[in-house]
Amino acid sequence: GYDITDYYQVDRRLGSNEEFCKLVEQAHSKGMKVVMDMIFNHCGSENYLFKDMPSKDWFNFKGNYTQTSYKTASVQDIHASDYERKIAVDGWFTESMPDLNQRNRHVARYLIQSSIWWIEYAGINGIRQDTHPYADFDMMSEWCKAVTDEYPDFNIVGETWLNSNVLVSFWQKDSRLAAPRNSNLRTVMDFPLMEQMNKAFDEETTDWNGGLYRLYDYLTQDLVYADPMNLLVFLDNHDTSRFYLNEEATQNIDRYKQALVFLLTTRGIPQIYYGTEILMAADKANGDGLLRCDFPGGWKNDPRNCFNEANRTPQQNEAFTYMQKLLQWRKGNEVIAKGRLKHFAPNKGIYVYERKYGNKSITVLMNGTDKTQTINLTPYKEVLPTTSAHDVLTDQNIDLNKNLTLPGREMLVLEF
Repeated sequence: GYDITDYYQVDRRLGSNEEFCKLVEQAHSKGMKVVMDMIFNHCGSENYLFKDMPSKDWFNFKGNYTQTSYKTASVQDIHASDYERKIAVDGWFTESMPDLNQRNRHVARYLIQSSIWWIEYAGINGIRQDTHPYADFDMMSEWCKAVTDEYPDFNIVGETWLNSNVLVSFWQKDSRLAAPRNSNLRTVMDFPLMEQMNKAFDEETTDWNGGLYRLYDYLTQDLVYADPMNLLVFLDNHDTSRFYLNEEATQNIDRYKQALVFLLTTRGIPQIYYGTEILMAADKANGDGLLRCDFPGGWKNDPRNCFNEANRTPQQNEAFTYMQKLLQWRKGNEVIAKGRLKHFAPNKGIYVYERKYGNKSITVLMNGTDKTQTINLTPYKEVLPTTSAHDVLTDQNIDLNKNLTLPGREMLVLEF
């Protein structure tokens, strides 16, 4: 849970530790991996360690509620006051979530050992660390290193909800901005790219701004990251508005298709929030509960089961099938998983980029306008090595001799 009462027990309302182990085992048998959500910044006020503190300095402000400002940019702000840094990191999320003092070596050891215990005991495959920048930098660095030293191929993703790539990059392992300190956190969450993607596919793209130019312009700044390939990229999640705010907006299926193609072919590690495959919509302005509605059919008495194709609308099936095809194509695809990214500034609203690994490559051409556009292919010859190529989306062979015409919002994903 978010306000943990026992770091060594599953929430008893959901089941037992033994049942969790069975869940992990069954997931593994189906070729799936399990990522556990952990929160080291705070626990719940019903946690036995808070109700009977081993010492007063187990919790910040000696266990007395002091509200955080939530402004964690102050951690790396060279102009920040001491007060702002302290209140952001040491302050409590809410009165019912006491803030753990990770500078206490016993607290640090307790948290580090609990995570290693879950890896060993349950066989989990990864960890998502909630509110990563709210906890003590040095202790979290020590934790990431301890886990990596023990399990070199195990990955941790930190929730780094900050509003610029510069601020997010500070938290990634080997960041030049944090040096000589090192977070040892390989994967950080690219929230700024999420913001750009939620605007880009609604707008007309020009040669200088708007639409897909947003994505091009943002990616030109990847030099701030120590490792752009290890960024977590996503359209939405459980804390943000869904990619579609309401049912009416889902009628624009081109927006969905362009967003998915970009998400699943750009650099980084893609994350898809459940329900996206059937166009679930929700606006955070109406409350977090709606962002986290059950998937229809997840429970016995649900009136509609969207796991069944027959119970989905034609539009939902179109979205589901489109995502399924892209994901099946992407699975095990080393060009997309490991290939370097090369891109071109949008021309006549068309954004062109390549992923290349070894002697294989994939080139994406995306029309970010509502109009049919024709471009000369000569400037793109370095990413179009042959005069024709197979398009993944249509299964057709595309002629690449001189000019290319793309209808409004159309895309090609070409394999070489």
